[in-house]
Amino acid sequence: MRAPPGLNEAVKFPVTGATVLLAVVVSVAWWTKLLDVEPLLADAHVRQWQLWRLLTCALPHLNPIHLLFDVYWTWVFGTLIEMTWGHIATLLVFALLAAGSGAAQYALASGGAGLSGVGYGLFGLLWVLSHRDRRFAGVIDQQTAGLFVGWFFI
Repeated sequence: MRAPPGLNEAVKFPVTGATVLLAVVVSVAWWTKLLDVEPLLADAHVRQWQLWRLLTCALPHLNPIHLLFDVYWTWVFGTLIEMTWGHIATLLVFALLAAGSGAAQYALASGGAGLSGVGYGLFGLLWVLSHRDRRFAGVIDQQTAGLFVGWFFI
């Protein structure tokens, strides 16, 4: 698996960098009670056509470990997608994964929080692409696949 770029290269990855930064800022502001995240969460308001909540529920995280895991893997996988496919495609992929996972969490568990759906979506996308597109060959090694599959069941 390739080493992710340093955070000092965030300017090269504006979509991934902004997503990670927003998640950190929103989560810390929520934990310190500086921000009420209720308008960001996918709750009953989704049925009132507040569909942005399916996207924004990816920003707040429940605790620091949850945030660190999601931010790390979003950075690792997101920078690769953004470097290969560009900023617009990456933004669309992130939005699709955030909205899809937000909708699934809302439908099955009355809402959720965090970038886990985006991280797992990027993992799945890259796992498939690593076998079908030579630009992504070897991106997901066995250890990373084992981690994601195992953590999914935990």
